[in-house]
Amino acid sequence: MMRKISLPMLIFMSFLLAGDRLVAQDSAKVVILSPRVGPTIDVTERKYFRLFQQIKDFDNATIYQTQGGDYFAHIVLKTPNGATSDTTIQYSLPFLLGRAEYIDHFEEIKSGKYQWQYYTKLQVVGGQDISWAEIMAKMPGARQEFVKVSDLLPFANNEAYIKQESFPQFGFGVDLSTYSSDFGELTPAFTAIENKYRQQGYTIDHYHHDFDLSPLLWYNLQIRFSIHLDLLLEAGTNLRNNDNSSFKAVSAVMLYCFKPVKKTLIRPYIGADLGSYHFKMEQKYGNPISRVYPDGSYSYLDVISATGGSTGVSTMAGIEFTIHRGLGLSFYGNYLLIPSVTTSSAAGDKITVKMSSLVAGVRIYLYL
Repeated sequence: MMRKISLPMLIFMSFLLAGDRLVAQDSAKVVILSPRVGPTIDVTERKYFRLFQQIKDFDNATIYQTQGGDYFAHIVLKTPNGATSDTTIQYSLPFLLGRAEYIDHFEEIKSGKYQWQYYTKLQVVGGQDISWAEIMAKMPGARQEFVKVSDLLPFANNEAYIKQESFPQFGFGVDLSTYSSDFGELTPAFTAIENKYRQQGYTIDHYHHDFDLSPLLWYNLQIRFSIHLDLLLEAGTNLRNNDNSSFKAVSAVMLYCFKPVKKTLIRPYIGADLGSYHFKMEQKYGNPISRVYPDGSYSYLDVISATGGSTGVSTMAGIEFTIHRGLGLSFYGNYLLIPSVTTSSAAGDKITVKMSSLVAGVRIYLYL
């Protein structure tokens, strides 16, 4: 049977619950990693000592020790528009002792003149200070744990950092790629048109038809919606200064990015895209092909050209390397599956062009 709860009773229970939360918060003791940073690590100290580098909108951080002996950082975030929020990250004691020694001897470590000695103490405000010597007896593998944990916790650029980044992110880049389709069907078609005029007695010069498009130059915008999902928008053209050929393309690629490989800044990805691809191939002649008429005019063969285009899809796979924060390099390969295009030459001849091709490329990009 349900019993009614009066308003005064609800208010009384609310005070009890609030009191519990206050007691739990007050029971945690502040841990000072080093006198060089004090109880609160601010933006200036974070920048100088390179702490919490991957946490976006960082404002300040305080380390706490709970009654149960756990350690965590309470981090305040402040966005450019003034809005604030907070988060917590739990750390192991050996890791914090390692950070403390890192801060105490930062300049010597940076210059390579300091050898780790594992003697730094952590000052616990209102509690008992802790040193390596005290925990080694209880945790013989503590130093090994520091080495292991320092590679996995947020100071080491692992996924825990990435999850705290704000999305979406915008990156701009350029890349070069191959394009192996040589438009070989155009050469016999152009030659057949030339032969028609040769059979009529006109002299048409023989040309080596160069329809090679590689390499392609792409400009791209990469939008990162989450750790795993990216959208890549690209516009490309052939880079070679070739009067006989031109190529234009636009595409949208949806990428699924896997977790970074452990202890590295390497991220594999796969994707699929939809694009529009267009070409123009031509051979310029400028040969007279008729007698000179009384008025001085004559006919001549100026150019044979073929144009066309199609929409196609492709699958992509690649691997991304982070060179520096915000700057990356990506190697990829994909297969463009584009329907064959049937087009007409300037002389009216039908030509079928195979546009599908294997593509391999390298991209460099910068995230803002």
